[in-house]
Amino acid sequence: MNNSVRPKALIIGHSFVRCLKDDLLRNFDSRASLDFGLDRSMEVLLLGVGKLRVTQLRRIISQKVRDLSPDAVLLEIGTNDFGSISPEIVGSDIHDIVEYLHFSLGLKMVSVCLVIPRRVRESGLPAAGFNLLALKLNQYLSVLLDVTPFAFVWHHEELEALDRAILMPVGVHLNPHGQYKLYRSYRGALLRALPSWS
Repeated sequence: MNNSVRPKALIIGHSFVRCLKDDLLRNFDSRASLDFGLDRSMEVLLLGVGKLRVTQLRRIISQKVRDLSPDAVLLEIGTNDFGSISPEIVGSDIHDIVEYLHFSLGLKMVSVCLVIPRRVRESGLPAAGFNLLALKLNQYLSVLLDVTPFAFVWHHEELEALDRAILMPVGVHLNPHGQYKLYRSYRGALLRALPSWS
C-alpha cells in the first residue's frame, strides 16, 4: 500500500446506516465523529437506504462500489427481508453479494454485520418471531463466511442483549445511547479490516 494514500471503507446498508450518518452530521455525541476517529489511517463513507431488501440493495451496493472504489465494505443488510423469505435464502443472497464484490469488483475485504435483535413496540418484550429469524440468518452467515479469507462476520455485541436502554420506544431503531454503541461497533469492524490493507 502506498503510505500517501489512505484506504477507503464504505459502510452501506439499510436505515441503521442512514440514521447513524444523520446523527453524526448533527454531532449527536461529542465522542463520535464522521471519520470515526480514523482520519489519519482511512477514509470512511456511509450510505444507508431504508426499507429495501437484499436483492434490491445489491444493485445500489454494486453501483456505489464502482463509483467510490473502496478498499473494503461493511454490509448492514438482511433485516428487511424477514417475513416472506427464509433466512437461508437471505444468507445465500448476502453471500452472493460478498463473492461478487470480491471476485468481480476486486474488493480486498468485506464485512457482514449480523442482524441486531428487536423488541415489540407495544410491549417492549423481545420480538420473538423476528429474533428467531435473525438468529438463524446470523448462524447461517457465520458458517458461510467462517472459511472465507476476504470476508468476516461482525457481531454488534453490545447491541445484541436486547437492553431497552439502547432502543427507541418503537423497539427497532436505536436511541442516542444505542447509536453511540453502534458507532463504536462499526469502528471496531473498521479496525479489524485495516490490517488487510497494510
